[in-house]
Amino acid sequence: MGDAVARERLRRLFPELEARPHDLGRMLGWAEAVRLADAGDARDDQVRARIGLLDAATGAGLNRADRVLPAFAWLLAEYDRDPARAGGVSAATLVRFYPLALWGAMMDPAVFRGRLIDLTNDFAARVKLWGRGDDDLTGIRLLLVHHLGRESRLPTADRLVHRLATAADRRIPQLAGPWAFRLAKAVPVPKLWEIPDRPLRASAYEMPHDVAARLRRAVREACSRGVGRKRDVANTLPPLLRRAFRLGPHAPVGIRLELWPAAAAACEVLEAADPRAVRLRLPPGLGAQGDQPADFSVAAAALSAEADRLAAAFDRRNGNGLASARLRRDRAFVLGRDYHW
Repeated sequence: MGDAVARERLRRLFPELEARPHDLGRMLGWAEAVRLADAGDARDDQVRARIGLLDAATGAGLNRADRVLPAFAWLLAEYDRDPARAGGVSAATLVRFYPLALWGAMMDPAVFRGRLIDLTNDFAARVKLWGRGDDDLTGIRLLLVHHLGRESRLPTADRLVHRLATAADRRIPQLAGPWAFRLAKAVPVPKLWEIPDRPLRASAYEMPHDVAARLRRAVREACSRGVGRKRDVANTLPPLLRRAFRLGPHAPVGIRLELWPAAAAACEVLEAADPRAVRLRLPPGLGAQGDQPADFSVAAAALSAEADRLAAAFDRRNGNGLASARLRRDRAFVLGRDYHW
């Protein structure tokens, strides 16, 4: 594709994507914009497309390492080549997206343990170089402790939570999710999650993490009152399952580790309530059904097996058994059973 053709397509595409709400389509559109920008070989278009992709992927909860890390690494290299003339790549942009790129890396077991620590150390050095406060590192360090355990080289979770609670600017990093319930008690602020710089455009889109949370709640409610109310269960769970199956393949691996156990539990509830109510098509790569609708029992087994595989992959990367332990705990919680570590 010639430079002129690619730039003309991007001239029309950029405004459309920037006006679109944060959803799956926006993220896929910016991924296409990156491809077109590279085909056109115009530096300003390449910068704009990658910033758009980072914004869209992180804003829609689709922050996959295989999408976000290459785009961020390209921007970082562009800045390092000549910070004074980086073609629109500013230190403020990098500070905004570096933690989110790190979050995506931690949520993918294919990103090696050593690389996670190296990236975190690089971010720490740049935070100091750019004159940012240490609070910018706290959410990332919390996530690193969450995955790798309490290594001697890292502050413990309790110390990090205390640091957040006493932060001078009272700003809670959005990446401190695993400890949000503790922060809610420690910090008198109305909102724990905030998107940097500007609010997201309103959209009916549900993030994969939100779908997983809704599935867990729906299954818990069904289990708490028994599965005898077949109509309520059949009306509530299948639409949520379809959303999970649509979004899951695009979500980070760590989010799939939340989605698939909740979806498996939902299939178990549906099997117990009315196994003939409806059949569902599993996402690509799950089970041996191909494009054929699967019975609830088959779907539950396939989803559980995939969750076990993902948890084992995280355990190998992290060097511990925390992911599998959390998976067992989450399954017990969703199905209303007691669980002890």
